[in-house]
Amino acid sequence: MKYISKEDFLENEDFYINEMRIGKVFIYPTDTLYGLGCNANLDKSVERIIEIKKRSKNYLLVVVPNINWIEENTFVNQDEINYILNKYKEQYSFILELKKIDLFSKYICNNSNKIGIRYPDNWFKNMIEKANILFVSTSVNLSNEPSAIYIKDISSEITDNVDYIVKDDSCLTKKPSTIVDLTNNYKQLR
Repeated sequence: MKYISKEDFLENEDFYINEMRIGKVFIYPTDTLYGLGCNANLDKSVERIIEIKKRSKNYLLVVVPNINWIEENTFVNQDEINYILNKYKEQYSFILELKKIDLFSKYICNNSNKIGIRYPDNWFKNMIEKANILFVSTSVNLSNEPSAIYIKDISSEITDNVDYIVKDDSCLTKKPSTIVDLTNNYKQLR
């Protein structure tokens, strides 16, 4: 495991974007809490995250690279797109129905036709967009334990099993995203 700063990541952007593409596991800043993530298309990497978290259910949120991905790959109408565009800067996650389920690792949502997506408003999401991949975004904690707010709070059971820890507290709200199920009449789940 290697600790890196935002500045180091940005100075070596091409290298780290490639590391994201090939499936390295990152602890990284979102717009809410630190996330645990990897390329959502690679089974071995996603399986690694499930093992790190000691998670039994395989439902994971993913960060999408752009709004076009949502329009092309999920059943959304213009009102729902507008809702997403109005809410994403307020730290929201959305449950959407997929047009097809083979867009990412089979471990993301257990062959369900629904996916939880994030489109955070921060610099790391911009790196995901440059990598042009879907990126797992799950809280940094062991299953059924509280989410870590600060790097120092993350269990060594997790830190010892990731490739990179990107430290940047400046963009965190320190509370989890609000989850809205757009497949169920805008029902708020958290």
